[in-house]
Amino acid sequence: MYRFIFFSTVIFVFSACSDRAFQKSEITEKIDFITEDMIEPTEGTDVGNGGDLIQCQRNPPKFLFGFGEGWYTLDYAEFDKTKVLYNMHQSVKAHLMGVRSVLAHSAPELLESFDTFLQSVPFIEDFQASEVKVNGIVRSWIANEQNEKVNDEDPGFIPSNCRIPGERTIQFHQVVVRKEKVNSESKLSSTTYYYDPLLIEKLKNKELQISMLVVHEWLWDLFEAHQSKRLRIANRLLHSQIKVPTQILRKALQLDHHEQR
Repeated sequence: MYRFIFFSTVIFVFSACSDRAFQKSEITEKIDFITEDMIEPTEGTDVGNGGDLIQCQRNPPKFLFGFGEGWYTLDYAEFDKTKVLYNMHQSVKAHLMGVRSVLAHSAPELLESFDTFLQSVPFIEDFQASEVKVNGIVRSWIANEQNEKVNDEDPGFIPSNCRIPGERTIQFHQVVVRKEKVNSESKLSSTTYYYDPLLIEKLKNKELQISMLVVHEWLWDLFEAHQSKRLRIANRLLHSQIKVPTQILRKALQLDHHEQR
């Protein structure tokens, strides 16, 4: 018996054409503190359960804000109350180690799960990309170029140049599809991540995007299928330049009152 769970994630920054090309001259908005109300999702469609990318076209001059032409994770592209700037590391591994440092400070009980999960991912340098067991559940990744395009309702504030022309809807490209298998006792026994290598290639030289994609998948161990908005907020906070207070981050990760699946 199988359950299919697709997932999403989000974050917003007034962006340049690449993750590295963040210019001081651009209009940016940064918060110097984060309060508990900022980790509550805004109202709207709780789009989910897919590791999704969106494609943005060239930004017309009439738009004050928007993303440069290219591909972005939904986690990065969605605008929410958590308007933060991201760390701009020069490698995927550096971004992930930044997330690890945040976890070590505020949620050390998650480190073993995080470290083990990273060893399963096949498109990260310096990791062994092997089948692993995380939280008692076998994890493996399989390349699959058949992942589908999905038209979904508006997940939040997405720049117009990232929408289907003439429509409010957005076309999501599912880069990862998560397939869960349960045992005879209806307990989760394994998770397989079917990823589209052609879409991963679209994120080449976008280290932050790949890091957010990977962390998004790992975070599903802490969230239910209907909580994709909350998951995306947590992902944004983990990649933020802002030092998030431990109490706030733990609440965003649903710790202290939530047992891992």
